[in-house]
Amino acid sequence: MNTARVLRFVCPVLAFAALAAAAATPGSPTRHVTDAAGREVSVPVNVTRIADPWHANNAMVLMLGGADKLVATTVQAQRQPWLRRLYPRIATVPAAFDAAGDVNLETLIGARPDVVLMAWDGGGLPKWADQATANGIPFVLMPNTSLAGLQETARLTGEVLGPRKRAWPRSSTRCSRRTSAGSVSVPRFFR
Repeated sequence: MNTARVLRFVCPVLAFAALAAAAATPGSPTRHVTDAAGREVSVPVNVTRIADPWHANNAMVLMLGGADKLVATTVQAQRQPWLRRLYPRIATVPAAFDAAGDVNLETLIGARPDVVLMAWDGGGLPKWADQATANGIPFVLMPNTSLAGLQETARLTGEVLGPRKRAWPRSSTRCSRRTSAGSVSVPRFFR
């Protein structure tokens, strides 16, 4: 067999193997987040890819400035007209989760999320938790059964998203309006 032909075959195979090994090696620094179940979850210091199977929390991610980090969502989130108006890209984010809380694992794994933000009612773990963990996908459980729980969810979502930044920069998305109550700052999408 010709040496050049062997090299043409072996080099791409070795390059692919090296890339796969590098992707599988957890090289990025991590930090710990304590979720609603009291579990310490290891997430990347800089979370850039979020899967959110809780359609209401997709809006929370949007409000906290992390919408562009969404890489997997629910069909319900994609169908919410106000969310589509505020964040048109939601229609193109893969829907890895259905209304029953079931997951399409192939879609979820293909989205390569850094973390899954999961609603939790105090019961057991989701039935797909072991499979997600086996594929290196951590999930943070967030309370959803009370107002105090939703406040904790907002705090946890912000903690997972990372350092604070402005979700709606004043210069581009706000305007001032005079009302009988005085001057108010209103997001432009409400005009």
